[in-house]
Amino acid sequence: MSLAFRLCMFALLWLTAGVANAQPYEVSATLSSHQVEVGEPFRIELSAMVSDGGSPTEPHVNSPSGLRVTGPNIGTRTSMQFGGGQSTVRRGISATWSAVADKPGSYVIPPPSVVIKGRRVMARETLRVLVMPSTGKRRRSKTGRWSFGGSFSPFDNMFNEPEAAPLTVDDLSAAARRLALSKAPAALAFVRLIPSAKRAVVGEQVTLSYYLYYRPGSVSRMTEQREPSLSDFFRRRIGKDPGTVEELWTLVGGQRYQVRLLERVALFPLRAGRLHTGKLSVKLLRRRRELARESNDVVLSVREPPARGRPAGYRLGDVGRYRLKATVEPRTAPAGDVVAVTVRLRGVGNLPQQLMVPQRSDLEWLEPEKKEHIEEQRGGRLGGWRSFGYVVRLRSEGLQDLGEVKLPYYDPRARRYRVAKVALGKVKVTQAVSANASTTAGSAAAASEGPPDPFVTVAPIRTEFVPFEPIRDRGMAPRLFLIALAAPPVTMALFSGLWVLAGAFRRRRANINKAPETLAKSALGQAARDRDTADAARSVERAVHLAIESATGLKSRAVLLDELEERLRAMGIDADLAADALKVLRTCERARFEPGEPQAGDHAVVKAARPVVRSLLRALPELGGGS
Repeated sequence: MSLAFRLCMFALLWLTAGVANAQPYEVSATLSSHQVEVGEPFRIELSAMVSDGGSPTEPHVNSPSGLRVTGPNIGTRTSMQFGGGQSTVRRGISATWSAVADKPGSYVIPPPSVVIKGRRVMARETLRVLVMPSTGKRRRSKTGRWSFGGSFSPFDNMFNEPEAAPLTVDDLSAAARRLALSKAPAALAFVRLIPSAKRAVVGEQVTLSYYLYYRPGSVSRMTEQREPSLSDFFRRRIGKDPGTVEELWTLVGGQRYQVRLLERVALFPLRAGRLHTGKLSVKLLRRRRELARESNDVVLSVREPPARGRPAGYRLGDVGRYRLKATVEPRTAPAGDVVAVTVRLRGVGNLPQQLMVPQRSDLEWLEPEKKEHIEEQRGGRLGGWRSFGYVVRLRSEGLQDLGEVKLPYYDPRARRYRVAKVALGKVKVTQAVSANASTTAGSAAAASEGPPDPFVTVAPIRTEFVPFEPIRDRGMAPRLFLIALAAPPVTMALFSGLWVLAGAFRRRRANINKAPETLAKSALGQAARDRDTADAARSVERAVHLAIESATGLKSRAVLLDELEERLRAMGIDADLAADALKVLRTCERARFEPGEPQAGDHAVVKAARPVVRSLLRALPELGGGS
């Protein structure tokens, strides 16, 4: 990497850091879900960060009619960014409100706001939520993940969530009815193991699901989870991440419980008998006290597949539904050479680790190389494919039939044995190439020429005596030494100069970008690109305030609209221009909370504001406004 390229990269990083630090604050808002049901709580989340000192305060949100909002819960945040030879510390807050809708419909929530340096600043986002009729399901928010040891808990903000509407049996979905119980094994919260079947044969899949039941507001998070022993089973985890599975409401002893799927495991019994899964144990945090809970111990009745009709070569545990495919390359090879046989096993079940290959004296099968891809199939069954790459040595000449590769297995659905098989076809084995003839010919030629001369590579004998002169090591050339000596300080001086120039350019660029005149033009351009009327009104309002600041130095956002026109005229702004500016600001205030339909062209408020902003910016040299 050349020195010039490195210096250019350093300069680019300096400029990027300068531009990134130009914005003094950042205020954003989101919803935990944009589509909920009646009675289903969701969160309104506000994030505010300030980079030039101070901290946001007084978070506020206006709730529209039909939404019940509680909170906020406020937390502090601090971040540090390094770049351009300096560090920038950003401090801020995060505020969360819990909300629930009483009736279906589409709700528009005005942007939440905070106070920054005595001025209320609103988030740019207008929040919209669609409320559907209640189905009884508890759908998970898309903004978090169920994880252990992380910063998000499935019970976050549970103490502040409004109580949802009561449930009856008729309100439950089919899945929720299957999870209902007549009596709770433990108070407040408990865990439960549910198998997909109570009877199976050795090697047949049984899916075991781990469920957590808890009363709303009873616990805050899970601190520990210990798996069942499952010592008599081969197991594989299946299904989606448990944190992405929807949460359900169900009834336990006539009371409302939330149910969450913790894990799904595919179990394959290794022997016959009454096999115990063991108990799942968890620890849950209730306020400042831990609750220890243990699940039920599931007992499975496992038997061997029937002995009647069992095919030769069947291995206990090969249960499922399978098929085979094979390829052989090449189809022509000399005797003693090898061919590659690739057999792919595909199906549903615990894919077997061995296949039956032809056992013949003229074929030598080496140990196969295995590859696999196993995942959950339709219906919750485990399956996929496993390939076996064999190397087969051919010992006899002629047209050889490689035979068949077989897999006897038991199909639990059909309750019968089957044999998956694939024919490998024929291979033409030619005569082996012997190297004896060429070796004999080479030996005869060497013998006719006589034995080799052992002194061919030795230097000739000297004919006279001369003094020994060693080769002189002159070291590094003086010119090259001086260049190497001067290169480090010259490079450092050049780099320092570029560093200073880049810093000056960055500061000048930052000052230009922070100028109210530049920011006003940028806000006006953004307003022309906004399709939503409310977004365009906010951009126009910002452009007008920045233009007033550029022309007069007045921070007009801190002035009441009823007093603004008089203040502008007192500072030398033409009366008509001051009246037009006030008119545009009032139009923006109405448009922000009465948004119209999205449109591709300029909004009316943008057309009205464009001449006002330009006139204010032209008044800059006459009035000697702020920089």
